[in-house]
Amino acid sequence: MKTNLVMKMNYVMNVKKYLVTNSIQVYKEVIKMYVERNFKTKKAFKEAVENGEKLTIYAPGLGEPRQNGSEYIEGPWYPEPHRWYATVEMKDGIVVKVK
Repeated sequence: MKTNLVMKMNYVMNVKKYLVTNSIQVYKEVIKMYVERNFKTKKAFKEAVENGEKLTIYAPGLGEPRQNGSEYIEGPWYPEPHRWYATVEMKDGIVVKVK
């Protein structure tokens, strides 16, 4: 009887670990970031990056941006309604490309 209880508890713990791990991965995919400057348009943001401005991004709530790889940006900042979205490539914490 005790062995069954231990097995059930282990099963429940493994399921919880799986759910928490997968929830965090999904949550990270939907976290939106902002650019350090409040660009009103995606075009202005893209032009600034192409002109060599060294721009960083931040998360206003939970999470933090990746230093290298892809991130998802939205703008302009809250409380204005978001009118543009972009995928950016990061290198050493700096935006190097806007898609």
